[in-house]
Amino acid sequence: MHKNLLPDEERIIRMYDAVYSGCSRKVGCIIRQGVFGLKGENIGQNSIVSKADFEQLALLSGIKKGRKVLDLCCGDGGVTVHFAKKYRCNIVGIDFSENGIKAARNLAKSRRVNSRCSFHLLNARDMFFPDGHFDVIYSSDSFLHIEDKFFLLKECFRVLKPGGKLVFYDWLDNNGVPKMLQETGKIWGPIYLFSEMQYKKLLKKIGFIVLEVKDNSCKFSQVVSRWKMANLKCKGAIIKECGLKYFLKAGERWKIADFLANSGLLGQSLFLCGKPYQSNMKKTGI
Repeated sequence: MHKNLLPDEERIIRMYDAVYSGCSRKVGCIIRQGVFGLKGENIGQNSIVSKADFEQLALLSGIKKGRKVLDLCCGDGGVTVHFAKKYRCNIVGIDFSENGIKAARNLAKSRRVNSRCSFHLLNARDMFFPDGHFDVIYSSDSFLHIEDKFFLLKECFRVLKPGGKLVFYDWLDNNGVPKMLQETGKIWGPIYLFSEMQYKKLLKKIGFIVLEVKDNSCKFSQVVSRWKMANLKCKGAIIKECGLKYFLKAGERWKIADFLANSGLLGQSLFLCGKPYQSNMKKTGI
């Protein structure tokens, strides 16, 4: 169980527990197949990131056999299990959704990679790992839900080994996404968007070296549009499994996200960051 949750965190957990429940996961798999295709592109990602994008992430960050990897906000474990199976790395997934973690553990067992995967019900801002534990930390479309990004990224810096990599995709405020839409949860639960410049400044302040930033906004807007359409095509299945209210709420969220993404207000980028071999945390006063 979680302790000392903030009000918005409780709302986000309830939302994702619903997404990762049995009926929603069943429908979600159908929708993802409609979005990413049927030829191995759907690896269980509940994010606006394709399989090719994740493979790029793995290549850039150096995920390979023997590396200690943290999947931060792993959801129901689709990407975690894919990496464990393909790259034979030692990978830990954490998420604050109990339903997500249960599903992830079952998936790892069914794919016979549970010896290389472990999953923990844990808030991203409450990591219990020792200093310098991981070679790689990655995340996708999750940091937008975390308000205190300074504390989050400082913890990532702490648990990375010197020379380790932090790589993440996140939704970005490219041109003034209304705060009301972010805070009320009408896009995708309560969110706290940064711009690319805000991320760069904060990462450097904490001590990371920003190695590369790749704008993924064009592909992002295309996938959001496909997701909106797939949601509509699956109307019957969604209503049958999850109810009319669930379908209408999901449809409204994707409609808003589609408008913002294709208007250039909402975007997505990949950030690749390194922890120096000689830490500069003391210099930054952290």
